[in-house]
Amino acid sequence: IELLNDLLYEMKRLDDKNMLVEIQLIESQVYHALHNVPKSKAALTSVKTAGTSIYVAPLLQAQIDMQSGVISSEEKDFNTGYSYFYESFEGFNHLQDQVNAQRALKYMLMSKIMNKQPEEALNLLNSQLTLKYQGRPLECMRDIAKAVKDQNLLGFEKAKEDFEDEIASDANVLAIHVKDLYNTLLEDNLLKIIEPYSEVQLDFVAEQIKLPLHTVQT
Repeated sequence: IELLNDLLYEMKRLDDKNMLVEIQLIESQVYHALHNVPKSKAALTSVKTAGTSIYVAPLLQAQIDMQSGVISSEEKDFNTGYSYFYESFEGFNHLQDQVNAQRALKYMLMSKIMNKQPEEALNLLNSQLTLKYQGRPLECMRDIAKAVKDQNLLGFEKAKEDFEDEIASDANVLAIHVKDLYNTLLEDNLLKIIEPYSEVQLDFVAEQIKLPLHTVQT
């Protein structure tokens, strides 16, 4: 951050808007990695402001769209996040950047699942769009989408276990949302179990959901 601040100061003096946009985008990514979302969003706003007065190359625009989607997702606005990730996917796909196109596609699926639209995520996975991007990252999203669609907590746990490396390697985005998703799914499952009763024993609930008593009590 100190290095970026010095660099931003110099670029503002030189009035090099192209370099300024790139540096501010890196600044937004660094603050996001440090879980400082307000500063990450502020840096991204600066990127977009500076970008209006210059030609932004397609690769840089795809990166900006990706970061915009990430910040929208942090704010739980998954519809807007999906739109940005789609724009990002289109950009990377056009540039034949398969790694980043697959990543954008993974985040598109994540947005649909987080927005309680797992069926749409599964439809997307079965579409022509995803054919050349098949692999473990998308298999991970497929298993998560199926577990959420079926409200299957054990299936979700298995998906987390089977794709532990894929989730852990994306600690700043996917892992955070998977954790939120698990909590939501756990809550939904608990509500489903206790709904028919006016009084119920916690150990019975734990037995039904197949989780430790302490977890259920919490």
